[in-house]
Amino acid sequence: MELVVFSPFLLWSRNLRCRTPENNGTIHVHGQTLYFLVKDIFRGMLRVGLKNIHVFIHHQSENFLAGMPTDLAFRIGAKEALFEYLEKQRGEGWWGNEQMKDSYKMQGVGPDPFRWIKVHPSHACFLSGMC
Repeated sequence: MELVVFSPFLLWSRNLRCRTPENNGTIHVHGQTLYFLVKDIFRGMLRVGLKNIHVFIHHQSENFLAGMPTDLAFRIGAKEALFEYLEKQRGEGWWGNEQMKDSYKMQGVGPDPFRWIKVHPSHACFLSGMC
């Protein structure tokens, strides 16, 4: 199986809510900055042909379903990079064309492009045995 597990990422968004950086080593990166960075990384990964990318978010992953700044930056960056990639490959209107008529039935199985980049909370890593 060809699989890419995103390397540990040590910059988080909104660390300043828990502690100040002075003499603590906390580095804060604004969520929008993080979004642009990971979007470029995902865009590059897709262009070189990677289609099974997994990212595990640890910081604030206890609220993963609600969305916290770090995981939202990764999830939105992933989707935006994916949509841009698919539009370049398939043209405008790609989701509404005949080729995609069964896209909702294909989600989770088959050639589903929405499975190419997956962002998980860190506890999912341990539950799935992927760690």
